[in-house]
Order: sequence, then C-alpha cells, then structure tokens
Amino acid sequence: MDIKQLFGGFSPTNAKNNQSDKPNAKATAETNNTADKTKIATQQEKVTLTATAARFQQVQTNLSTQPEINRERVAEIRKAIAEGTYKVDAGRLAGRMMQFESEFSLK
Repeated sequence: MDIKQLFGGFSPTNAKNNQSDKPNAKATAETNNTADKTKIATQQEKVTLTATAARFQQVQTNLSTQPEINRERVAEIRKAIAEGTYKVDAGRLAGRMMQFESEFSLK
C-alpha cells in the first residue's frame, strides 16, 4: 500500500521539507494584521446625522436639564385617578401634543 494514499498525497516527511521552503503562514498573517490595524488607525471616521436625529439629540439634551420627577405631583395624580376625580383637559392635552410634534418638524 502506498503511504501517500493514506495522507491524501501528503506525507509527513515532505511536510517538514515543504515548511522550510514556504514562508510561515502565521507570521505572514500577523504582519498583514498589523498593517491593517495601522491603516485603520490612520483613517478618519465620519458620522453624519439626519436632521431628525440631530433634533432628537437636541431634545434629549434639553430633557436632561429638566428637573427630576415631582413625586408629590405623581402621588396626587395617582390618588385622583384611583378616586375617579382626575379630569383631563382635552384642549390642553391636544395643544401639548401638537407642540411636541412641532419640535420634530423639519425646518
């Protein structure tokens, strides 16, 4: 039986000889990887926001300057809802909703 058939045409004896003739694949890959990292580090990245995203970012910044939750007011509203005495001013609510939406309109 031919030993080359066992190893698919590859013999362990030839492998040692072939390794010395070829450059080390691992070393070549590491060199290429280092070159790629250097290339990436020198490139500038640029991010462009849409007008809507920029507006959301502005609103988020504005909200972060607002005071924390008024826990007393929340407790009052919860109590009124539980008692069935909470009244919604539909006109005021609609106005606030329209104001909120207009803050996101593209100008």
